[in-house]
Amino acid sequence: MTTETQSVRARLRHLLARRPLEPIVVAARRADYERRRVQRRIRVGRVPSPDPNLEAALADLRRDGFVVLRGHTPLPVVERLREELEACLTMPTALETVQDDAARAASGQDRPGPGLDAEEIEAGPEHYRLRTNTVTVAEPLLRCPTVCELAFDPTTLALADAYLRCPAAITGADLRRSFVNDVPGVGDLYKFHSDANSARLLKCFTYLNDVDDGGGPFLYVRDSHRHRPPGWTRQYLWTRDEIVDLYGADQVVAVTGRAGDVIIADTSGFHTGSKPRTQDRSILVVNHVVHKELNGRHPWLQLPTEAFERLDPAQRRAADLLRIAPTVGDAGPA
Repeated sequence: MTTETQSVRARLRHLLARRPLEPIVVAARRADYERRRVQRRIRVGRVPSPDPNLEAALADLRRDGFVVLRGHTPLPVVERLREELEACLTMPTALETVQDDAARAASGQDRPGPGLDAEEIEAGPEHYRLRTNTVTVAEPLLRCPTVCELAFDPTTLALADAYLRCPAAITGADLRRSFVNDVPGVGDLYKFHSDANSARLLKCFTYLNDVDDGGGPFLYVRDSHRHRPPGWTRQYLWTRDEIVDLYGADQVVAVTGRAGDVIIADTSGFHTGSKPRTQDRSILVVNHVVHKELNGRHPWLQLPTEAFERLDPAQRRAADLLRIAPTVGDAGPA
């Protein structure tokens, strides 16, 4: 190889390291989002004027990338959902694959393994809590009636409509419990990331128990939905140290709260969960977008027919990217 060829290759590596195509990639994503947003507005209608009572929350959401609705969900509703979650924790068919995170960490595997078997799950969370970080209910809209109630909450839907400037659609729901244990946290539940499923993705996080600094609060990088570092389109997971170097420690907000508090966040900004250290954390997460998620975990989230029939017109509009299913038994594999 000649010296001139080496020099050319060195300059090319330098240019690639600077991510010269990133502005083009970002512009293309934004253009694609705007095209999809306009298509949805044509198909399902315009967004009504936002409720004046929501203006302050909407302003905070636009400025910081997140807002907290304190005490939004009544405690009897929270308790009902906790009971529904508890009933799923010993039912293998009601849960997504429960990963053996302890074995994964011991072996140094990067990818998830086959998961715990049915007998271990049927023994209950006190049996498997030291082996996995988090369990997630499969098809929560089908299995847990209270999830349907909270997913179609008029206030959160109105905020999503106003923020996205388009009638929002529900495309994802996760009902989870995260355990206190010594198993290392893995994946995007414990490292900062920007959701790539849409240029604008709004998530509603409802705490089902009080969450203090030791309870595994949601972490959000204030204003990162508007300002992102070079290379963010190519690097998915970021450590806390990397984020602090980029944004400053004061921009990393640990959102503590009480049972019933709802966090609404634009998760195209950097965010993650923190590992519970003092008490387990139970949470419901609902996704709002203006198109079918790109590479989402829920290709077709399912909603029971009877729940769909109870929705008003605005709520049905938010359900148009869900699959209507008669019974839990008709649910597809998680």
